[in-house]
Amino acid sequence: MNSISRCQPLLGTYVEITLKADLSEDNLLKLSTAAFNEIERVHNLMSFHDPDSELSRINRLAYQQTVSISADMQTIFAKALDLSNQSAGLFDISIASHLVQLGILPDHHIRVAPSVSWRNIKLEAKTIRFDKPLICDLGGIAKGYAVDQVFKLFAEQLATAGFQLTVNAGGDLRLSHWQNVTIAIRNPANASTATTLVMQAPAVATSANYFLDTASDMVDPASGELITSKLSYSVFAADCMLADALTKLAFLNNNRPTCSSAGQPALSSVLKPARAPDATLVSALGGQAFCIDANNIISCL
Repeated sequence: MNSISRCQPLLGTYVEITLKADLSEDNLLKLSTAAFNEIERVHNLMSFHDPDSELSRINRLAYQQTVSISADMQTIFAKALDLSNQSAGLFDISIASHLVQLGILPDHHIRVAPSVSWRNIKLEAKTIRFDKPLICDLGGIAKGYAVDQVFKLFAEQLATAGFQLTVNAGGDLRLSHWQNVTIAIRNPANASTATTLVMQAPAVATSANYFLDTASDMVDPASGELITSKLSYSVFAADCMLADALTKLAFLNNNRPTCSSAGQPALSSVLKPARAPDATLVSALGGQAFCIDANNIISCL
């Protein structure tokens, strides 16, 4: 049994891929290269920064005309709009103009109406259009989608006993053999330290305001204001795209937990019952959320 771990800068972060199988090192290297190529393909489609990406083409043209889209874009827009509908707009990919105004995203000089939302995005089979001038950012869901595409690419190999795959895209993590695996989650008050959680599902994603050049990159869709909470949110789900998106819902809907576990030691790994307002929403959409603060972990089950 051989293994290989490689890391490359993609998706605005570092992506690490680990493969373990009864294959030669050369074959594992070829498979890891194919995995990185798949992530780069998704990156090139969904990058807001790249003016030549498919997303940028949609942002430029979809108010002026109906735009044909790839199967990848069909999938990710459909999921994003479904989450927007189920969360009453709390998850909203049309907030990109706010992120541009705040200097978090680059300005491609596309005219945007003063009041827009996900409801102005009209998705049909293989096409999309906007009924108001707006721009979309897929940063809240695309990393997870890219991770899942690697698992889709290796579906045949994963059906073989002994083949193991791990993909970690800057905290958007999915494992083929996840049962009883313990992971480290950085503490939001001190990113050089961490606490541990046991994997609850094949995928997990975390949203927090560490390692940023600004105070936050999380925007409230209703107000357009930055959320500067010092908490972090991790969500476990069956796939990484869902986990990625649901961390944003947990973060936005629950800036401050309504419960605490006073007296717990710093970085405690003890899970405490919570009655946080995001719990019902996240669990109803297929996730299991945990909130981490400077002193404890609060279960949002």
